[in-house]
Amino acid sequence: MFRTIFHIIQKHPWAITALLLTLVSLSPVLDAGWVNWDDNSYVTQNTAIKEISFGNMLELFHPRTMVLDTYTPLTQLSFMLEYAHVGTDPWLYHLNNLLLHLANTLLVYILIYLLSKAWLIAFWAAVLFGIHPMHVESVAWVSERKDVLFAFFFLASAVWYIRMIDRGRQKRQPYIKHPSYWGCLLLFTLSMLAKPQAISLPLVLILFDYWKRRPLTTALVEKWPFYVVSVIFLVITFLYKFPDKAIYTLTDRILYSSYAGCLYLLKFLWPVGLSCIHPFPQTGSGYPLFVWLSLPVLLALAVLTLVSYRKYPYLFFGGMFFWLNIGHTLHIFKVNSAIIYERFTYLPYIGLCWILGWGVWWVYQKFQPAAVKIIIPLLLVVTGWCGWQSFRQAKVWENDETLWSNVIYHYPDEFTGYFKRGLYYEQAGFYAKALSDLDKALQIEPTNAFVLNNLGLLYFNRQQYDTALPYFDRAIATEQNDAKAFVNRGITRMNLGQLEGAQQDLNHAIRLDPGHALAYMNRGFLYQRKEMFSHAIKDFSRAAALQPDLAPAFYHRGKEYYYAKNWDAAVKDLKKAIQLRPGNGEAYYWLSKTFLAMGYREEAVTNARKALAMGYRVDPEYLRSLGLVD
Repeated sequence: MFRTIFHIIQKHPWAITALLLTLVSLSPVLDAGWVNWDDNSYVTQNTAIKEISFGNMLELFHPRTMVLDTYTPLTQLSFMLEYAHVGTDPWLYHLNNLLLHLANTLLVYILIYLLSKAWLIAFWAAVLFGIHPMHVESVAWVSERKDVLFAFFFLASAVWYIRMIDRGRQKRQPYIKHPSYWGCLLLFTLSMLAKPQAISLPLVLILFDYWKRRPLTTALVEKWPFYVVSVIFLVITFLYKFPDKAIYTLTDRILYSSYAGCLYLLKFLWPVGLSCIHPFPQTGSGYPLFVWLSLPVLLALAVLTLVSYRKYPYLFFGGMFFWLNIGHTLHIFKVNSAIIYERFTYLPYIGLCWILGWGVWWVYQKFQPAAVKIIIPLLLVVTGWCGWQSFRQAKVWENDETLWSNVIYHYPDEFTGYFKRGLYYEQAGFYAKALSDLDKALQIEPTNAFVLNNLGLLYFNRQQYDTALPYFDRAIATEQNDAKAFVNRGITRMNLGQLEGAQQDLNHAIRLDPGHALAYMNRGFLYQRKEMFSHAIKDFSRAAALQPDLAPAFYHRGKEYYYAKNWDAAVKDLKKAIQLRPGNGEAYYWLSKTFLAMGYREEAVTNARKALAMGYRVDPEYLRSLGLVD
C-alpha cells in the first residue's frame, strides 16, 4: 500500500494540490485553543492520560475507561502521548488533528483514483472532502480526534482492500487466506478502537466488491472475521454504555431520522449556518410540516439510489457509501441531543463527493473541449467559496467565546450557547457578562440544576453568600440527588456561619456520591472550624486518595500535621502541594515553619524567601526570627 501511495504522489501533482488547498483552508485551527465542550473530559482534566506508563496504556483499553460513554482507547492513547510532551498546551493536539486530516484527504484521493482510474474524479472528490465546511468541526475540535483518527485507519483499510482485489487474479476466490486480508482486518480493529463509528466498514468493503463485480455470496461470507470484531465492540459498547433515559416513540425516531438525513444532504450542497449545536425543530403540539415532508423525500432518494444499481453504478455506489456511513448515526437507534452533528458527516460525505466527481467527469467527457470553459471556472468558484467558508468556520473554534457566540448567532433561543458562554465568562472573570448569559439560559430552562448551581457559584465567588444560597436551594429542589449542589450549599452555609446545616449538606453529598473528593475536602475545612482536627485529617486524606492532584487537600493536611507536630508528614504533604501547585507561596511559608520547628534553619530560610518571591505576605516577626529583616 505504501508503494501505491508514493507512486500516486509522484505521478499525480493534483493530489498535492488538494492537500495544499486543504492546508490553507483549515490553517486557522493551528491558533485554536481548548473549548469547554468535552475537551476537559478527554484531555485537560482526564487523569487517565496524565501519566505515561505501560500499565496506564493498558488501562486505557479497559471498557471502564470510556470517556463520555464512548469507547475510544486509541484516541486516548494519542492524547496520552501528546500530554507527555506538551501537557495542556493545545498547539500539538491541533497540529496532529490537521495532519491526520491531510493524510485522510490524500487517502480519499488514492481510494477514488483506484476505484475510478480518473484523476479528475479523484481530485475533485479529495478537494471537496478536504475543504468542505462541514468537516471543520472534526479537525478544529481536539475532542474529535476520534473522527480524524478512526477515518485514517478506515480509509487505509479500504485502500489496502482495493489493492488486494486489483492484484488478485481470480475475482471469485475468497481472499481470507491472503496476508493483505488480515492487514485490512487489523486496520479495521484500530479504526474501531479510535471510534466505534467505524462499524460500517465491513458493509463498505462489500460495496467495493460490488464495484469490482465480485460475487455477492463470496463477498458476504469471507467478511466473517470483520463481523466478529464488530460484534465484540458492540458488546463492549452496550455492556458499559449508560442507557438512553429519554422515551421516544417509533414515530419520533423515524421522523427525526428522516429530517436529519435530509439536513445532512442539504448541508452538503449548501454548507451555511454552521454551528456545533443544531437543535431539534420546535414541535409545539405536533411536528412542523417540513419534518413530515422529510420522510417521503428521504424515501424517494433511497429508492433512487437502489434503482440505479444496474444503470448508474457510480450513483448507486456513492449513494450507498453515504447511507451506510450515516445511517447508524441517525436517531433510529438512539435519539441524540441535537438533530444533526456536523462531525458525523466526516466519512459519509465521501460518497457524495464521489457522485459530484463523476458528474464533473461526465460533463468533461461528454462536452469536451467546450466543457473545459465551463468546468474550470465552476470548480474555481466552488473551491474558493468552500475554502473561504471553511477558513471562517475554523476561526469560530478559536476559544469558548467565539464558539458559543456563533451558536447564539444562529440559534438565539438555544440554551447550550448561553450556558457554555456564561461558564467561560465566569472562569475568565467577566462576571457581568457571565451573569447576563446564565440569566438568559435560566429564562430558557428555568428548572435547570446546572444553571442554578453555576449562578449560585457566580455569587459565591464574589462572596455574596446570601444571594448565592437561594440558587443552591432551587438546584436541590430541582435535582435532589445532585451531590455537587449539596456541596455548594454546604460551603455557602459554612461561610454564613451555619455550621450544622453545612455539615448536614456535606454529609448528604458524601452519601449520594462517596467518591466526591471536594465533599470530603470541604468537610475537612468544616472540621477545622469546629476544631475537630483528627476528623479533618481523615477527610483531607480521603480527598487526596480520591483525587491525587488535589493540591489543597495536601496543603491543609500538611498544616494539620504541623499543628499535631508530625513534622515528617507535614513536610511530605506541603512538598506535594507545592509540586501540584508551584505558585502557592503560602505552602512555602508553612514548609519554612515546619523546617524551623525541626531545627533545619537553612531550609526554613530558603522556603521563606520563596514565599516572599511569590508575593506571600510573611509575618515580619517570623522574618526577623530568621534574620531576613532587621
